[in-house]
Amino acid sequence: FPSHDSGKDQSKETQKKHDQQNHCQTSQNHVDQLLEKFIVRYAKPEDIPFIKKTWLYSYYNGKPENRRIKKDIFMREYSAEINNILMRPTTFVKVAHLPDEPDIIISFACLEYLDDCTILHYVYTKKMWRGMGAHTNLIPKYDFYSYITKIWEAICPKGPTYNPKLR
Repeated sequence: FPSHDSGKDQSKETQKKHDQQNHCQTSQNHVDQLLEKFIVRYAKPEDIPFIKKTWLYSYYNGKPENRRIKKDIFMREYSAEINNILMRPTTFVKVAHLPDEPDIIISFACLEYLDDCTILHYVYTKKMWRGMGAHTNLIPKYDFYSYITKIWEAICPKGPTYNPKLR
């Protein structure tokens, strides 16, 4: 039998759900406003150290089989590979940042135009921005991707082909 206080309990529960929905809606509105306002630009020379280091450590931690490689060997070998990609004249990096913080990169994507195709080499988004689509404005339609992590495997659209030989 419900007690005569159950109406109060339901009212409190209803108010709690309403407050949570309002908080979520307010948070989502804030995120939407930030995403509408973030700036996409080409990477500047001073961005490259952050991009290289983040790419290297993100890739090391983002694919379980990479952890089987001795860390100093992985860092040396993949650092050279990333440098090689970034030095090609056909490669470019786009970054996203908030308008008031041009030096704080939210997300970046390394791409390459080769012949008549586009290769996505790597995309990274800071943890607090993941799941919000911050990377989507950085990536044009692409034909191939050359790196894969557990996160990218989960969100990668169907269509492009994985080909690590394009590194």
